[in-house]
Amino acid sequence: MHQTITQLTWLVLQLTKRDIGQRYKGTIFGALWPVLFALANLSIYTFVFSFVMKVRWPNLQDPTEHPGGFALTLFAGLIPFLLATDVINRSPSLVLAVPNLVKKVPFPLIVLSLVNVASAAFQSLINFALLMVFTVLLWHTLPWTVVLAPLVYLPLLLLCLGISWTLSALGVFIRDLVQVMPLLTQLLMFATPIFYPRSAIPGAFQHILAFNPLTLVVEDFRGTMLFGTQPDWYLWGATTVAFGLFAVFGMWLFNRLRPAFSDVM
Repeated sequence: MHQTITQLTWLVLQLTKRDIGQRYKGTIFGALWPVLFALANLSIYTFVFSFVMKVRWPNLQDPTEHPGGFALTLFAGLIPFLLATDVINRSPSLVLAVPNLVKKVPFPLIVLSLVNVASAAFQSLINFALLMVFTVLLWHTLPWTVVLAPLVYLPLLLLCLGISWTLSALGVFIRDLVQVMPLLTQLLMFATPIFYPRSAIPGAFQHILAFNPLTLVVEDFRGTMLFGTQPDWYLWGATTVAFGLFAVFGMWLFNRLRPAFSDVM
């Protein structure tokens, strides 16, 4: 059992390195693309929401005390969201992209989702480092709660695993998911408190927003990275358990449908 886990861990690490390398293979900027992509997103959204729409964030109104406050707050909300959308958009085609492994090779297909999440987490780690650098440069400090950020990510990673196993299994049979997911993630972006605080939403809609599984993660990550606030540990624990159970369900569904993959590919 221990040997099997070790072998699977080694396989996931090797495939993750390969996946990250293939994303930018042959490009001029190579591994710099995740950084450039993050900076481009930050610049565009900051310009639109801060200068055009003049959105303001509570407690960050004084630019002399919190220079770049809206940009940092926006970026902190985008980081966990981009991880989730990266996983969601790639998941429906994970199995479809490797027909040879499905039909001819006794390969543990279940690791594809692990690689998918690990690769997205690596991209997110780059954004995480950029946020810390920008925060120190602009605010000259980091709250001690930054050390809690990995704990905030735990339920997000479990959620992403569950989503990836579920969508990659269903994507074999429902090919439309490949086209539908980018649209759904666009809608999800505006249903997540990234560009606005939850307090800016009318009370009735705040309860609806709470059903978005990314809301709590985004708010907790933003609080620990910028505002020195700890997560609500009761909600964090309940969310972690719920997303862990969802990950188990996704794994079960994937294994349940796995024997039928070769019949439809």
